[in-house]
Parts: sequence; structure tokens; C-alpha cells
Amino acid sequence: MSKARDKRQQTPDTPGTDTATGPEPAAAAADQETAVPAEVKQPPAGRDTVKPQTPAKSAPSNRWLVAQATATLESVAAQNYVCYSGGPVPRYPVQSAATPRSDPAVLCVELRLCDAQAQIRLAILDQQLTNRESTAQQSVWIGYNNTRQVQIVWIWDFYRIQSHLALRAALPPVDSPAGATTRQAMLDTLRALAPGDLMCIDVQSPCGAIHQQHTLAQAAVEWTPANQPPVGGDR
Repeated sequence: MSKARDKRQQTPDTPGTDTATGPEPAAAAADQETAVPAEVKQPPAGRDTVKPQTPAKSAPSNRWLVAQATATLESVAAQNYVCYSGGPVPRYPVQSAATPRSDPAVLCVELRLCDAQAQIRLAILDQQLTNRESTAQQSVWIGYNNTRQVQIVWIWDFYRIQSHLALRAALPPVDSPAGATTRQAMLDTLRALAPGDLMCIDVQSPCGAIHQQHTLAQAAVEWTPANQPPVGGDR
């Protein structure tokens, strides 16, 4: 009897009967299932996850339509304006010295584009030009009309006694839609200019009025400045 009991104690355990030696087969399978990575969620079918791109805006054309002409300068009136900063010409004997202006001189002009018979085609009233350069040889005035998108450059050349007037209108990109009516009217008027037509500019001031008439020698031409930004720059 004692031998039989000892024999039973020496008999090895049946695999799986001792829970301390390892997990049950079902538990091991469960662990393997939890180790599998979760499925990545996909967007619902038919939904576009790519954001629509905003159409790019048309780049400035950097092209200008330019009309320019030269005339004999009304030098007395122009010199008086420069000397007395648009104020009245002092009468002699001079009671006191004129005080020079500390701010840039500003011209208020009236610009008219006319045919050869002086019939007005387009007029710009109360346009301001700012003095950008003033020397003994010349005075340079520049202004920009935002409504018509045209730059006005007026040069008083005292050395040659000449007046130079140039109008530069920014051309829209080729593929752009039609612009505002006032801007298009400016472009149409410049394109219609022909040799013999007139560009007139007037100034009313206490030191004397300036009436400068320029006769075009050629029609307006298209111009693309090299390595320069489009309008607006020098206003």
C-alpha cells in the first residue's frame, strides 16, 4: 500500500492540469487576438477629403499705355510758382521775406484731352500733383488718379524752356474681365489719341495762372518697364 502511494506521488502531472505552469489554450488565443492592431478607420465612401484649391488671382500685367507730348514752357508763371510756393507775387517794396513752405509743394490741376479742334474728349478736374524734384534746371510733378488708374507726370524744364507731359495708364491682364467704366473710358480715350490732338493742363494760383497746351506728335504706345513693379508705385 505504501509503495502504491509513493508511485502515485512520483507520477508526472498531466499537461494542462497545473494552472501555475502556463495559460490555458483558450486564454492564449485570446491574448493573440488582442495583439492584432485595430483596423484604421477610413473616410465614408464618396466623401472627398482633398480641400478644393482657390483659383489664383490674375497677376498684374506690368503693361502701360503711354501718351506724351512736349511744348514751350510758360516759364514766367512756372518760375513764380516755384519761387513763391504758389503764393502771391510780392509787391515792391517788400515788407517781409516770404516764408518757404516746409511741406512738399502741391499743384491742383485740370487736365483735358482734346482733339485737334480743341473739342474735349475727357477731363480730369481737381487732380493733385506732388513736387518730387525741384532744382534750378527742372521741377518734376507727379500724381495718380485712382478712379481712372492713370499716372500723370509733368516736368518743367527751365534749362530748355520746355514742358513735358506724360500720361501712363495701367493695362489690365489680357485674360481679365472688363474693368470699371471710368478706367475703360481712360484707356479708350488714350487709344483714340492721334498726332495733332491736344493734352492741356491748367493751374490756377495766386501767383499767376498756368495754361499749358501740348500737341501730340504720335499716338499712345504700349510700354513695359524693365525690372519695375506695376502701378501704383510712384503716386
